[in-house]
Amino acid sequence: MGPIETQQSSSLSRKDEKNEPLKPAFPDCLFTEDPVSDLTPLESTRVDESFQAEWAEPFELLTIPEDQFEDYGEVVSSCSIRSSSCRVHDSCACDLSSMDPEVSSNSESVEKLSFLEDRILELEGENFQREEKEQKLHQINKDLTKKIYSLEEQIQEQKLQLEEEKREILSQRESCFLKAERKWRLEMEKLNARIKVLQDDNGQLSQSVTALNAQNRVLEKKVQSLVSEVLETAESLETERERSRMWEEALTQQREAWQRERQEAAQLVEDLRCELSRFQSTDCELQCCDDTGSTHSLWEECEMEKQRLADENQSLREMNEDLQDALLVQNGSLCFSHRTHGEDSHSKPSSPVHTIAEEIDVCTKQQISALNEQKEINRRLRQYLDRVILTVLEKDPALLEIKPSL
Repeated sequence: MGPIETQQSSSLSRKDEKNEPLKPAFPDCLFTEDPVSDLTPLESTRVDESFQAEWAEPFELLTIPEDQFEDYGEVVSSCSIRSSSCRVHDSCACDLSSMDPEVSSNSESVEKLSFLEDRILELEGENFQREEKEQKLHQINKDLTKKIYSLEEQIQEQKLQLEEEKREILSQRESCFLKAERKWRLEMEKLNARIKVLQDDNGQLSQSVTALNAQNRVLEKKVQSLVSEVLETAESLETERERSRMWEEALTQQREAWQRERQEAAQLVEDLRCELSRFQSTDCELQCCDDTGSTHSLWEECEMEKQRLADENQSLREMNEDLQDALLVQNGSLCFSHRTHGEDSHSKPSSPVHTIAEEIDVCTKQQISALNEQKEINRRLRQYLDRVILTVLEKDPALLEIKPSL
């Protein structure tokens, strides 16, 4: 029973292998094409002959060890099946020959035969399935070869299309290159003509540059002379400004003096008014009082006041005369400076001294008008003082009488 049990275990393991899906012998490798299609016709015939020889001599394959068929995938299972079947037959034969007819029974032999028949049927079914798989593989190989041929035809067509497109692109590029070359030649001709025109212009400019250089030298000399004249006029302008500043200072001093005199005249007028009021009061007192001693003292006071007023009037006249002399001197100096400026303006009408002289003339005119106004004020003040004195004398004519001293 030992070999039968081994056969059963091997058959069960093979059934499990049949139920499982077929796995490739090299799962890590990806075959894009059928390896059979890559073989030449001579190599394919050799492979077929080797398969025929292998199936024609089954007994020789039994002597080969099973380790040599591990890398062939499905071939391993078929070879192992054949070896197992042959071993079963041999073991059965040995068992039948070694059995004693007395010990063995018919029932056991029948069971063994039925088991062997079932096993043979299973092996035949497996062989049939293997043949079907081989047919399917051959059909797949044929389909793959057809696909390969169709793909090769498509590749050839694509190559032809690519060549045609390449030719079209090359022709387009050649046409574009020719157009660009024509444009470049036209531009080069235009640029050459432009260069010739520029060269002619450059020659004319080089000729005109010499004349312009000579004119530039003349203009530089003129500019130097004008600069020197401007410097001179600037110096004269500075001197005139200094002189005008001095005149302005003098005029400010005179104005301050006139202002002080005006204030003094106003103060004098105020004093005269006070004196007039005092005279009026004394006149009333003289009319009321009959005492001669009191009148004599009042007469002396009036004489002293009259003398004081006469002295003040004389001092005012002297001051007026001094001012008139100063005005005459100033007018003469201004006229002299105006003449000199007029001569300079005739000689140099474009110089700025003429405008400064005009400004000084305007300033002097203003100052003269101010002096005239001051003269008029002094004259009116003198007339007012005269009228005050006359009114005092008219009211008290006794003041004019000369009385002997007691």
